[in-house]
Amino acid sequence: MPFLESTTVVKQGACVETSLKREGVLPGGLKVRRRAPDWHERLLKETKDQDPDYRDPKYWQEWVNLIALAVNEENASGGRVVTAPTNGAAGIIPAVLYYALHFAPGMDKATQQDRDDVVVKFLLAAGAVGVLYKEQASISGAEVGCQGEVGSASSMAAAGLAEVMGGSPGQVENAAEIAMEHNLGLTCDPIGGPARPAAAGQAPAGDMGSVAHWSRGPRRHYLRHGAVRAW
Repeated sequence: MPFLESTTVVKQGACVETSLKREGVLPGGLKVRRRAPDWHERLLKETKDQDPDYRDPKYWQEWVNLIALAVNEENASGGRVVTAPTNGAAGIIPAVLYYALHFAPGMDKATQQDRDDVVVKFLLAAGAVGVLYKEQASISGAEVGCQGEVGSASSMAAAGLAEVMGGSPGQVENAAEIAMEHNLGLTCDPIGGPARPAAAGQAPAGDMGSVAHWSRGPRRHYLRHGAVRAW
């Protein structure tokens, strides 16, 4: 399906490449530093002798988090992304699709046609789940909090990955459900108006140890430890 394949090129290709070259700070008064370019440079040094189409599984989580962060930083700066399911959660689906294309079993021997088939199957399954959330619940953070955006995106991505890994319809559905369950109640309160700092870090938030390690440099923290509350 040419439309699905071209959509992936825009999101995972041009969008990521552009973001990885843009240094400095994100727009807005909070002066949030871009982390993706430095992260990418350091990761390339660690994996310089590897096949760019099938990478060492040792670093799968670092690459997945990097792709998510790059897309989200591009969105936060007003760049071109594909809204799937929303702008704020746009990094999750391409990040998980990156895993499917570069780390999944058998992809080291995959042809270009095999890769195209993975893209189509992944996006069809993800899209089917996304339609359910949009039509029967909500994908709007303004309505239901970030569980509607990040939760829906995580659920869609889980369904897509389960599909291309050979899961049955029941397993695909179960993967989507588990992903949403882990995002129920997720909220995002804007800081000084914009939600950029939170949105830019939503996708890789499940592995904050990796984010901290690969995002070296000066930091600014926007939330005091004493301000954290249990819901």
